[in-house]
Amino acid sequence: MIKTILLLLLGLFFFSFNGIAQEKVLWEKNNEIPVLETDSKDNWVNLLTYKKSFSKYRENWSVTYTGFEDIDDDLIIPFTLSYGHNKIRKELLGKLGYKSVETFALGFGMNGYLKMYPGIYLGVGVGLSPGMESTTRINNDKNRYFFIGADFKQGLRFIPWHEFGIVIGVEFFQKLQTSKVYSSEIGWSIEVGVNF
Repeated sequence: MIKTILLLLLGLFFFSFNGIAQEKVLWEKNNEIPVLETDSKDNWVNLLTYKKSFSKYRENWSVTYTGFEDIDDDLIIPFTLSYGHNKIRKELLGKLGYKSVETFALGFGMNGYLKMYPGIYLGVGVGLSPGMESTTRINNDKNRYFFIGADFKQGLRFIPWHEFGIVIGVEFFQKLQTSKVYSSEIGWSIEVGVNF
């Protein structure tokens, strides 16, 4: 008889404990706090930068707009649009029989960033730069050519403040192109600008 009463008490205890556990699960399910999606406008970064490049062959500058959504857990693919000016070094021109060569090109492409730490990005990129190359030979023979270049780059970019502030970057680059003077180069560049 005592064994039967103990078994009944244990059964009642188990079923009442089980009911409390089920009630708690149902309460948590019905009272979940919704996860609000973050507004992507809050994470969007706009950059306007000036870049000066250095290589064996040329002097170069460019102005670039870059826009991207700042995310932590994935490869960031920004949109870029730039305008640049290239001028080949004079000492190289004389050796190749040219008085002057200038290239004006529009650039577009895709860069990929990996967010290392807040405000520090490791970047790789590829771009195309169609434009015009103007050449003047030593005998004053002038020509204009359609120009297209393919750019590859790797670097670091530092953006210390999210809302508004300075941008600093350093890059290493490789270039293939249809220039009449040289078809490939390697070099580095420094970049400064603002984010807004």
